[in-house]
Amino acid sequence: MARRTRYEGAILLSALGARLRFRAPIGEFEIAAENIWSDATPMTLLTAIVIPLRKGLRLDYARELRPVITQAVALDDDGSGRVVTATEHVIPRVRPIEDRIGLRSGAELDFNDPVTSASYLQRVSDTLLTRQLERMARQ
Repeated sequence: MARRTRYEGAILLSALGARLRFRAPIGEFEIAAENIWSDATPMTLLTAIVIPLRKGLRLDYARELRPVITQAVALDDDGSGRVVTATEHVIPRVRPIEDRIGLRSGAELDFNDPVTSASYLQRVSDTLLTRQLERMARQ
């Protein structure tokens, strides 16, 4: 939770839809885990992590291509869920799984990685998602 894009805690918590509670000189506040890079203020102390666990929730994390790309998928029984795609250099991208599965209809990730091309990251993310959904279907 040190606000490094490559740290896995925030990636996994973002996929799960977790909320982070902080205490700061200005008082207590809570943010969505995926907003850790923009909403957290200096001089804060993380006091709690709230994960909305649901029956049937499944989580898969693909980190075999780290540091180039990692991807977490949280999937509910009804097919809804979240995909979080991260690289070493770019703040993780959080999308509803419906958007990612709907890539055939044109939704794309907006990577601006200084090292790896956006088209390569897009293809790898799509491939990882296919593999992750296949693994989750076997659970």
